[in-house]
Amino acid sequence: MSLETANAIIQYGETGVSIAVLALVYGKYRKNTLTTQWLKKAAWFVALFFAAITLVKIGGRYYFLITDPFGKLMLPPYQSWAWFAQTALQKYLAPYAFALLGGALLYFAAVRTNRYFGGELFLPHDKYILFMAAFMTGWPGFILYLACVVILAVLSSVFFSLKQKSLAMRVVLTVPLFLSVPIVLLFGAAVAPYVNLWKLTI
Repeated sequence: MSLETANAIIQYGETGVSIAVLALVYGKYRKNTLTTQWLKKAAWFVALFFAAITLVKIGGRYYFLITDPFGKLMLPPYQSWAWFAQTALQKYLAPYAFALLGGALLYFAAVRTNRYFGGELFLPHDKYILFMAAFMTGWPGFILYLACVVILAVLSSVFFSLKQKSLAMRVVLTVPLFLSVPIVLLFGAAVAPYVNLWKLTI
């Protein structure tokens, strides 16, 4: 099995598990049976799943290098472990760290905005959706995710304002936070080249 084939299998696995978890969470949300405690467990499952996937990617990278005549020249005793560690950090660990940082900053900014205006832009369980989205979309896909959330929130606000014939409709971001993840997972790769998203890679 080639490295490209292995990466494709892992990528499809990540997308499949992500959409399955989101569908389950969204189904419980629509049925009004979604609890914060249950969502917290789902968020931990996602975190552990992607941690395991990251270890598999790093292990797979090492295996393909050590079994390749030229690749093994990048490993000890020909090179120090620093090169391999730096590559693993930049390629496999940093995207999740950057996305999680972006999600945390966005959530705390929203909390301060809620307190300032006395509204509820984010509901209590939305932070767990942001947490899962950071793992599922990674970096720089998380930038597309945030843009998609804003677009869906605006469209939702306009739709319900027109439907209710009122401009005082309160925007709740829970549904845009949910729906933006599968949109980015399914179409992000096609959109990224047109917005030069590659410039944000690490």
